[in-house]
Amino acid sequence: MPNKDLSSYLRRETGDDHGQLASLDWITRLKIAIGAAEGLCYLHHDCVPPIVHRDFQASSILLDDNFEVRLGSLSEVCAAAETDPRETRFARFLRLPRAMRAGQSTSGSGM
Repeated sequence: MPNKDLSSYLRRETGDDHGQLASLDWITRLKIAIGAAEGLCYLHHDCVPPIVHRDFQASSILLDDNFEVRLGSLSEVCAAAETDPRETRFARFLRLPRAMRAGQSTSGSGM
């Protein structure tokens, strides 16, 4: 992802060629928080069966060019209805439900 993940901004790591990453303004922070909440809401309430992320953390919140959220690290998800929590579903990225409803998802961004 072009803007790495949220943990990069929380730890204020140094960038490759750009020096220190810029701190996030409050509008961008709110956009990221809402995007992450929408992604989790989609997994929990709109998927059948519901999906539990199980490893949600700042490094799981991937940020694109416009600081739109993509949930990553989905190797630790499981359907809430599964009886064995060790059974997991694997995926690379999950686009926000807003983009999915708008028909903007691609095979590389789906589950």
